Amino acid sequence: MPGNPRERAILGMATSLVRSIERISAALERLQEAPNVAAVRISSAERKSYIEFKTRDGHTWAEAVSNEVQRDPIFRLSVPQVRWMFAMGWRAPNKQIKNFHRVFNLEGETSRLEASRIAVDTLVNVYGVRPTERLTIDTVAHRSRKVSNRS
Repeated sequence: MPGNPRERAILGMATSLVRSIERISAALERLQEAPNVAAVRISSAERKSYIEFKTRDGHTWAEAVSNEVQRDPIFRLSVPQVRWMFAMGWRAPNKQIKNFHRVFNLEGETSRLEASRIAVDTLVNVYGVRPTERLTIDTVAHRSRKVSNRS
């Protein structure tokens, strides 16, 4: 274990981020394989932000909350944050999809881990979620029945 407090804090943040990525990846695997799972939602209670994955038309879509949906001015994204979203591959909200959105290929563990990393990067680097915050991961069943909470 590193000796100084700064090194311990950095190691703790890195460990927390890796655990979040692993938990999200496992939930995305359930989204692909379980016929009753309709969506996976990763959220931060502190920052009022979320990313939701859904499988539709043979593709896995992800949406990240936009200023269209987020009415609380404290949590609205700035111009630099929106630019960061675009740089990470998110598409702009439009008339049909009110949130930032993108398509993922989740075939294989590597793809699920990459999608999970992008979700965590987005929540931390754009929405300001603390790297040590335990994210809530909800798996939602078809017809809006929650399958599990905090996977």
